[in-house]
Amino acid sequence: MSSTEFEILVKELNESLYRFAFFKVRREDIAQDVVQECMVKLWNENKPLKHYLNVKAYCITLVKNKCIDALRAETTRRNYELQNNQNVFEPNVEDQLEREEKLKLMDFYLNQLNENQATALRLRDFEGYSYSEIAELMSQTEANVKVLIFRGRNALIQRIKKQDGLRSIAY
Repeated sequence: MSSTEFEILVKELNESLYRFAFFKVRREDIAQDVVQECMVKLWNENKPLKHYLNVKAYCITLVKNKCIDALRAETTRRNYELQNNQNVFEPNVEDQLEREEKLKLMDFYLNQLNENQATALRLRDFEGYSYSEIAELMSQTEANVKVLIFRGRNALIQRIKKQDGLRSIAY
């Protein structure tokens, strides 16, 4: 692939890949690194874009796998620091705390869903992908994607209502 084609591809995909990575790892620096590593890998493969059936799907798969690797590395690092009694906590800015709290709550509810429902919901509601794009990315039929999203949303609603009911009882 030429450098011009690659630049166009990076401009097209960079933001959506970053958002996807951020929802997986919940840290800006790691999400940026993951996306950059994926772009470097794509460039180093040096294959024409025609070689890939769907470049976007391939990149999302790369990002997903790199996020898993990054989370494993982070867990290993934290375990090492805990064993050596080192400080694992980083100073937080007040604005980020509120944002992180909301993201964690939503992520908590999303993580209770099965992986296909959570991925479909993230791609549809957070990334703005169409049903057909999600179906192509996930190798599912469009009807199946709609069912995954419908059931995922209903499960989220039920869990949130249940949690809110528990909170009102506690007070």
